[in-house]
Amino acid sequence: MANSWKNWALALALTGAGVLAGQAAIAHQGDHWPIGGDMLKMSYNGGSANKFIFKSKGQLNINASSIVNDPTEERSTLVVRGTGAYAGSTGIIELNEDFWTRVGPADAPTGWKYKNPSILYGPYKGIQKINLKSGANGGAMQIVAKGIQWPFAIVGPQDAVQVTLTIGPFSFCAEFSEDRQAEFSVNEEGRVSARAALAPGDCAAVCGNGVTEVGEECDDGNLEDADTCSNLCVGCNPADAEFDSTFEGIQKLFFDNGSAYSCANDICHGSAMEGGLDLRDGASHDSLIGIASTIDPATDRVFPGDQDKSMLYLKLAAKTLTPDDDGVAPDYDLVPGTPMPSGGLTMTEDHLEAIRLWIRGGAPETGVVEGTAELLGSCLPEPTPLDIPQPDVPDPSIGTQFAQPGYVLQSQSEVEGCVASYYDLSAPGAVPANMLVDCPGAFPGTNDHGTNAGKCFTYSGNQLFQDAQSHHSIIHIYSGAYDYTDPGWGTWHCYGGPTPGAACNPANAGSCGSGGVCGGTFAEAVACLGYGAPDASTFGNKMPQFSGSQESTADFGFPDGVYSVLPLKGLIVWNSHAFNLTSQDTEMEAWINLAYTNDTQWPAEGLFDSRYIFTQEVPPFEQREYCATHTFAQDTHLFHLFSHTHKRGIRFQMYLPPQTPCGNGGNTPEGYLRTDPNCAPGDLDDLFFENYDYADAVNLYPDPPMVFEGSVANRTIKFCGLFDNGFNDPATVKTKSGSPEPTGSELLPGGPCDDTARCVAGTRAGLDCEDNGDCPGSTCVLSDNQRSRCLGGTNKGEICDGNDAECPGSVCDACTLLGGVTTEDEMFIPIGTFYIP
Repeated sequence: MANSWKNWALALALTGAGVLAGQAAIAHQGDHWPIGGDMLKMSYNGGSANKFIFKSKGQLNINASSIVNDPTEERSTLVVRGTGAYAGSTGIIELNEDFWTRVGPADAPTGWKYKNPSILYGPYKGIQKINLKSGANGGAMQIVAKGIQWPFAIVGPQDAVQVTLTIGPFSFCAEFSEDRQAEFSVNEEGRVSARAALAPGDCAAVCGNGVTEVGEECDDGNLEDADTCSNLCVGCNPADAEFDSTFEGIQKLFFDNGSAYSCANDICHGSAMEGGLDLRDGASHDSLIGIASTIDPATDRVFPGDQDKSMLYLKLAAKTLTPDDDGVAPDYDLVPGTPMPSGGLTMTEDHLEAIRLWIRGGAPETGVVEGTAELLGSCLPEPTPLDIPQPDVPDPSIGTQFAQPGYVLQSQSEVEGCVASYYDLSAPGAVPANMLVDCPGAFPGTNDHGTNAGKCFTYSGNQLFQDAQSHHSIIHIYSGAYDYTDPGWGTWHCYGGPTPGAACNPANAGSCGSGGVCGGTFAEAVACLGYGAPDASTFGNKMPQFSGSQESTADFGFPDGVYSVLPLKGLIVWNSHAFNLTSQDTEMEAWINLAYTNDTQWPAEGLFDSRYIFTQEVPPFEQREYCATHTFAQDTHLFHLFSHTHKRGIRFQMYLPPQTPCGNGGNTPEGYLRTDPNCAPGDLDDLFFENYDYADAVNLYPDPPMVFEGSVANRTIKFCGLFDNGFNDPATVKTKSGSPEPTGSELLPGGPCDDTARCVAGTRAGLDCEDNGDCPGSTCVLSDNQRSRCLGGTNKGEICDGNDAECPGSVCDACTLLGGVTTEDEMFIPIGTFYIP
């Protein structure tokens, strides 16, 4: 930095002299390097004629010291933004490190060049070239962009146009405005031309560029709002973290004596250890996690993954959440003992929510749960992946445990895929003899040969534990004709343990060592389509589901006398859909614990009504409700019920019988006003199930079970889902830019709106086409529900077919919400378990 201080001193001296070569004398401010602007030309028609040219020369702040940062190794970005009533913006454009080349020697570069080999490649927004070079009389910068990908929509005159190029921690900035004495020859809709702008006194902050600038409290380099640093760059710099983890924040702010609630004071959970609970620093985590509460031994103090099974949360919520006159929140009337904290203190709802998120994230002792920094009002490091601790393995006399091979889930990714594991409990005595029955169905590939051929074990329910990154897990047992040796399962190798990646023998339970799991190859596949042996299919009868959940933990315990069976030897197929929004890779793990039973009166059966799973068609900025019915068989005893939607499914309701059977009868803008009036939402007096949180769905466990008998109407329930596509909050509308392409079958709906035509029917139904000749026996039509629409402006919500010029003041990016397999698309399913005596 020695040379930069010399330049700063030289610039101060020149300030006294006034002007050098027609340029106002300037100086850099810290890591900001303001420069003058010699030329700006912009044109915009939403198509190939879009153009941007910026030139600056003779700049003292463009010198060997200011361009020493290496854009081939450090992050670089470009932002061009306007101000005023018609302000346009490119947003933050990430520059590709591979497109940069050095000018001058490696140890002392005199400049950098950026060349994009294809301006049509969307992520780089049409940028063609950038030249940055120092010189004896001042350095120069040139930026050229053009084509349909350039995003700066000029819908009217700009009060100012600011150009900011960032390389690592350093930013170059220029501004064309009256304040900077710029000369505008054109400034109107579609065109801006200006010249001779003086350098600004300092660079305006660009939130999201990864550089904490003047006026910003932080800048974490992303546009995620629910993290340590908001999209307004309000928050804290993770380098200044007050606590190393979420739990340390909870300990210091809530538990420690002298904190907000002083839970660890000497007469409560400090030295007195009331109820056996020690909340003092260093002892609290071990005293909470997986330890039965003394007031209700059936409930743990903290059950990682589920706040409703955690006495700590229940006692805090009983005092915090909308208490009745008796001082207890109505949903927590039955929580035993005295609500917490004791005395006249009451925990704030933000603090309670931090406790809830921490528990749902696996109650980690280290690591940061996303969203807790804001709730704790503290600076924390960036969020980390969340792990559910492996549950204890049951005693082999009472149950068994299956482990999912822990596949790698990369940072900032969403994936749905499948992986196989194998188990063998056929050895004599491995399962108690009184828990064995003849299998009700054949498992020829794995179980109908060898020791105890054709035998199954009986169990009374299962518990699923999975890392909190999971959106859902669906666990299948393979019942086909092929063994684990079939190549469809992939190459068997170790996941985790002491030898990850090493080849393993799935028939040898210990071949991967302590903590390792032998599994087939993990393959990205929606609903396991195309995965496994030739006869494997989740849509057939060769891979029935026996467990699964969309939460971190799920308890599928059966009533007395109800049971299910699994073969003594089998292939388990784990269908896992997960996303990792942190900056760290992780391993996605899951476990299932099963409890044996010999009380085998009635087999458990499953409800999974997916007939209307993809029924949604909600235009941008609208909401629609869909209803259908399900008729149970005579004498069905329903003992577990929940729902499944994705994030725009804001409400799921179910109504008691009697109901007239109906299907999804239409798709009107009003949503529930169907051509079949029986598919309108039911009477609120008949409402028996309601869920508002797709990620923490209500699980209903009727005790005694709900019994359905008599007429068809008396055995029919109605279920309705309300889906919101930016109706209540336009910022939540589905967008083309924010919707990943679904992996797997092209026949599935959803994904980004792509503005391409599709075959209406025939052998190529649903596939892309250019004309009717591509669609034998059918026609080629661009369906309105696949066409992109204006995100805002005067034509908000109108069809624009990918052309930003059709959206004055905005862009063509909004999409109709359809059913599909990603979290940006939707599903609509009631799920449950029942038996029929």
